[in-house]
Amino acid sequence: MKPNRTIDPIEIRRRAEEQLQNRQGVDAPISSHEMQQLVQELKIHQIELEMQNEELQRAYAELEALQERYFDLYELAPVCYVTMNEAGMILEANLSAATMFGVARGALAGLPLSRFIQKEDLDLYHLHRRHLFSTAEKQSCELRMVKPDKTTCWIQMEMSITQQPGAPECRMVFNDITERKQAEELLVDMNVELEGKVELRTRELLQVQRQYQHAEKLAAIGMLSASIAHEFNNPLQSISTILNPTTQYRKTYSLNLKDTSAILCKKQQREESMLPEIRQSDYLYNVPKFELDRNDIVDFAEELKGFHENFADCFHRSESRENFFLYMSGQFSQLERKSIEPIAIAMEGGKIRAMQRFVSDAPWDDENIEYKYRSLINEDLGHPDGAIIFDESGFVKKGGDSIGVARQYCGTVGKVDNCQVGVFAAYASSHGYALFDKRLYIPEQWFSEDYSERRR
Repeated sequence: MKPNRTIDPIEIRRRAEEQLQNRQGVDAPISSHEMQQLVQELKIHQIELEMQNEELQRAYAELEALQERYFDLYELAPVCYVTMNEAGMILEANLSAATMFGVARGALAGLPLSRFIQKEDLDLYHLHRRHLFSTAEKQSCELRMVKPDKTTCWIQMEMSITQQPGAPECRMVFNDITERKQAEELLVDMNVELEGKVELRTRELLQVQRQYQHAEKLAAIGMLSASIAHEFNNPLQSISTILNPTTQYRKTYSLNLKDTSAILCKKQQREESMLPEIRQSDYLYNVPKFELDRNDIVDFAEELKGFHENFADCFHRSESRENFFLYMSGQFSQLERKSIEPIAIAMEGGKIRAMQRFVSDAPWDDENIEYKYRSLINEDLGHPDGAIIFDESGFVKKGGDSIGVARQYCGTVGKVDNCQVGVFAAYASSHGYALFDKRLYIPEQWFSEDYSERRR
């Protein structure tokens, strides 16, 4: 509040007369000349006093304007101003500070500022206060303050020191930054949530992309290895789909043999011993598994190279052709897990990264591979009594990321299990049998709303 300092001339006159009456003694008589001089002096003194009064009135008006400006800038400021001594006691505060603290302005003087700071932030406050009075350097920090209704708000506290007679004092400015802090926390939470969603979505997209790329790249050679996957417990049975008795095919894949006549003779004898009597024109089905030993497959690797030469023009680079042969050889191996890494490690000359790039990125002519393979089946096994057979086989899976995986009946284990199911097409005649196409079975649940993200 501004003090009332208006000057009342009548009141001043009255006080002057009272002081004159209280003076002791009687003034000595004076002459008329002295009287005139005294009157002259009084008139001059009166003029001086009037001039001084005018100056005082102007100074008072300026002081009153400054006081009003101080009241607006300090008391009505939208930020909190607090003066504190070295002991941490509040000496003075403006109206905004009193409103924030929830205490009458007059009652704030003498209260410790730490009373209004949240317990968890007291160490930070004391650290900055001690540093201020020990170094006289300006301090700034963000901490939480407890309001009268027990709620908390974030404030930014700026502190500077000023020297006063007797002891230094701390000038403090408080800004309420609660909304800014809430916005920052919300932004952080949203960023974390968004990053999590982006990471999850990226992983899903990459996995789906890899699965589709893998499926596309293996579509051609899948027909060569599907029979092994279909009868996983006896990989050697699939050799019968490749070692066919036709003369034309034998000439094709024997190009790399050093002694053509000797190996063809061995192959012919082995094939004749492998074919059971049940494979006659009047009894074409229920073909049993072949009983093979190591001697039956002595020259199989060399013959496989000849078979591989049929597909040489389906690959643009020699490295891709070599990796194709290693992958095909790995599918006919005794490995328990026939994925890229185990095959690359087991096969001589195999390189993990090179084979991974071959499956995921290397270009090859899928349609040409399929066409050549089916043409070989037609040339070697084609017969008027031939038939196309469709059947399914399950592949047990431990996880749930593979396309089409679900709990469903798995013929491989003879029960309901977590697996993929494939539908295979085979051709059988009196000359033999071979797989030539396949499709992955997609369970109905994969078309539900719950699987919409995984289908993308």
